[in-house]
Amino acid sequence: MTDANLLEERVLEMMVSQFKDSRARYLRDQIHSARVVRRTFTGCGFFVDIEVPETSAAVPDEPRFQLSGVCGNSPRLRHGIGFVLFVERGRLSMLEAFTYDEPWPSDLEQIALAYAPEETGSAELG
Repeated sequence: MTDANLLEERVLEMMVSQFKDSRARYLRDQIHSARVVRRTFTGCGFFVDIEVPETSAAVPDEPRFQLSGVCGNSPRLRHGIGFVLFVERGRLSMLEAFTYDEPWPSDLEQIALAYAPEETGSAELG
């Protein structure tokens, strides 16, 4: 993905790899052609607006859903980091990263990613 940092790329790849069906192929193709259009920091995280070219195929029959299931931790955080990936019109739309009411860590290289426990998995919307 153009203009994404390493953390964002790793989170996207981990989220997409949770799918064991054709959705993974569509979303991976979108990641390769997508670009970051805006990154907004909130102090406790950030939002990354993603643009996918119309030439990239949309996920069929699933216009709108969210993915989670990936979490992060940093030595500077007590409660960790959460991530949500939004898909609109079958295309990657936005990645949200957030702490649980703690300042966002300044050193991204110290953030360790893992898959969240299954009960916090992905939430799909119709």
